[in-house]
Amino acid sequence: MSASATLTLQGLSATVSPSMTLNDIDLTVGAGETAVVIGPNGAGKTSLLRAICNDLRLDSGSVKLGGREMAAWTLQERAKTLAILPQRSNLEFPFTVTEVVTMGRIPHSTSQRRNEEIVEAALEMVDCNQFAERFYINLSGGEKQRVQLARVAAQIWEDNGRDRCLVLDEPSASLDLAHQAMIVEMVQTFARKGVAILVVLHDLHLASKVADKMIALREGAVAAVGTVESVLSEQLLNDVFGVKAQVLNNDRDGSRVIVT
Repeated sequence: MSASATLTLQGLSATVSPSMTLNDIDLTVGAGETAVVIGPNGAGKTSLLRAICNDLRLDSGSVKLGGREMAAWTLQERAKTLAILPQRSNLEFPFTVTEVVTMGRIPHSTSQRRNEEIVEAALEMVDCNQFAERFYINLSGGEKQRVQLARVAAQIWEDNGRDRCLVLDEPSASLDLAHQAMIVEMVQTFARKGVAILVVLHDLHLASKVADKMIALREGAVAAVGTVESVLSEQLLNDVFGVKAQVLNNDRDGSRVIVT
């Protein structure tokens, strides 16, 4: 992992609604590092991603991508560096799966042939190549999610000598067990390529499989940040989620299993 920070949050504060604010959040995600955001519903996880992506105005603090203020990037330059999977996609036009994934290549100036190669590889990565010519609107929820994952993968497939950052909001939503395992493999693959990755996950077991570091949010503030072992503790689960749970180590892969 590179010592340089691809994504840096310093004192990030923002007003989400009259009853919800993000308060003084600090976080760094280095090249090749995966940070996972956890917390109960309403803790501010998705709002934090909106603030990072410049979709929510900051009251104070800063978000830097590759050492530059996020607001200083042009949309095209930012799209070459930062790929975002939102929690929901409202795409309702009759595009084929291949056309949707090809949208991830729009910011880049690579040749049509190279774009086609990347799109095909991205579809294979998420097990979608068998329905590449079907219409996106006719897919199931889980199939649509995998297509959107292929789109963001295609967007940051090559480094081109620049920092890359992948932001995923609940990427395992609607996915079965086999394709949740695919998420783990995809995240690990891009981390090995030097991509900085920030993921929001509700599934704490899945989170422990991919995280190099965790940040737990509660009511818009940081409750804990650190390694999986330090954050996923029985005390934190009680404090943050309000549940009495037992945390077990999975000897097979070193992940954490939560028993309530």
